[in-house]
Amino acid sequence: MAFEIVHPAVVHFPVALLMTAAPVAILGAITRKPTWQRVATVCLVLGAAGSFMAVETGEDMDEEETPAGKKLIHEHEEMAEKTMYSAIALALLAIGVEVATARSMGPKSLGTAGRWTVAAGSVAVAGMVGYTGHLGAQSVWPELVGPNAKGATPEGGPAKGEEGDKD
Repeated sequence: MAFEIVHPAVVHFPVALLMTAAPVAILGAITRKPTWQRVATVCLVLGAAGSFMAVETGEDMDEEETPAGKKLIHEHEEMAEKTMYSAIALALLAIGVEVATARSMGPKSLGTAGRWTVAAGSVAVAGMVGYTGHLGAQSVWPELVGPNAKGATPEGGPAKGEEGDKD
């Protein structure tokens, strides 16, 4: 199977779902509306499942040399696995909070604390997703992304005279 084609197609689903979960979970924690909490939980569960598929298709890709080198690919793979495990753990926590709040188990503060914990975890996972994606982009397009981008200064901005400099 052409995993070089499948992996880039698969990764966008967990990226979108896990990034969407963060603001939705925050909205659910602020408004205390069960609908937002459920939407965040669904995003987390589907995003975690998608992250598993993304990691699997990424590992099945040929270990070919990329323009950025194998070290960056290895770093991307390691971060992807950490992100996947974090997303799975958070999805399980969100399901637990959903069950506890739906059945009114325990004190009311459990639901509030659980919603805010899921919201904070969603923000953390979204950050991990962003960094993982950045590493992947650097490995595929090193001339466009990261410190080796053409025209980039050591600070990461465009060089004088490059696009973006309006002085």
